[in-house]
Amino acid sequence: MDDPDGINSPIRELRRLYRDAEAKAARLRLIVDVRTMFDAGPVDASMHGALSAIAGFSGASMASIRAETDMRWQFPANGVEHGALNESTAHAFVGKGWAGGEQVELRIAGLAAALEEADRDAIQVVTDQIAGFLASERQRVLRGQLTADLKARERDLENLVKAMIGAQEQERRRIAYDLHDGVAQSLVSLLFRLEAAGVTVSDASPAKEAIESGIEIVRMSIGDVRGAIEALRPAELDDLGLEAALRARLDDIDCVQISFHADLGGSRLSDVLEVTLYRVAQEALANAVKHSGCSRIDLRLASEHPQSVSLAITDNGQGIADLSMSRERGQGVGMSAMRERMALIGGSLCVQSEPGGGTSVIARAPVSVTLKEFM
Repeated sequence: MDDPDGINSPIRELRRLYRDAEAKAARLRLIVDVRTMFDAGPVDASMHGALSAIAGFSGASMASIRAETDMRWQFPANGVEHGALNESTAHAFVGKGWAGGEQVELRIAGLAAALEEADRDAIQVVTDQIAGFLASERQRVLRGQLTADLKARERDLENLVKAMIGAQEQERRRIAYDLHDGVAQSLVSLLFRLEAAGVTVSDASPAKEAIESGIEIVRMSIGDVRGAIEALRPAELDDLGLEAALRARLDDIDCVQISFHADLGGSRLSDVLEVTLYRVAQEALANAVKHSGCSRIDLRLASEHPQSVSLAITDNGQGIADLSMSRERGQGVGMSAMRERMALIGGSLCVQSEPGGGTSVIARAPVSVTLKEFM
């Protein structure tokens, strides 16, 4: 039919522009929807949702994805096998992308009509999205495996540290028992014999003074052995915990003024943590008493927050000028030992000192297990 006034020509152009706009919107919607699917769900659900959207967009009966590592997804699940589809198949399309160093193929088949170039471009964009998603997912899985391996190694290291510290403490117990049942008992027996001999010797005898001198030496030796036994493994540490063991240790120090404050809320720490902090306190107190020339020692044990505990030993002595001086005064090895002990349990040791200003030894450690209530 003739159109003398040219009325139909603008209408046809408007219709064409409308169809083009709808087609562009559909392509954009496909790209956005697929991206949204990758952000929203697990891998299998995201891949099947993306393939369903691609098949619906292109009017295909089947769509599938395959990677070189033989990962594959297909929509519908009971459709034609992926390997049977190629670009020579009637009304088929193959898009390719790269997931890291691995090629990914998107294949669609059973098209009602051949795809326009713009539609092919949109599907290729989606193919690149899928390849990027699979690459990210592979990296996520790899990171998860590495994280799991790292946590397993950390658990193994923690168990090793516990076993090592446990072996050290067990050896200390054995030595303490040996000293108690061997040397200490022998010295006590010797003391009894010397005292019995002293009774039979007259006060005017030259041997009387020698026996009494021997008795005094034996008594001092018994005291030294018992002190060594107590230092090797204080009974309070096993029976009552760190706070009680520290109080008992401080009771034995009578040459300086002692201040002790504990704030653990009536709770026990793990065995490994209690033993480590006790050994650090033992070494720091020995250094302060023997080398600092102090008149006062302040000791504070506190739970800084639910996952951390701190132990601070502060004296008002002459301080430490530098590390070389501390070695000359016999403290260098002890400091190193304390640092190594704290490092083994993931903790830290900080030494703050200046000449004439005293010394502070601060140990901090994570509470690796939940605090167990003291019963």
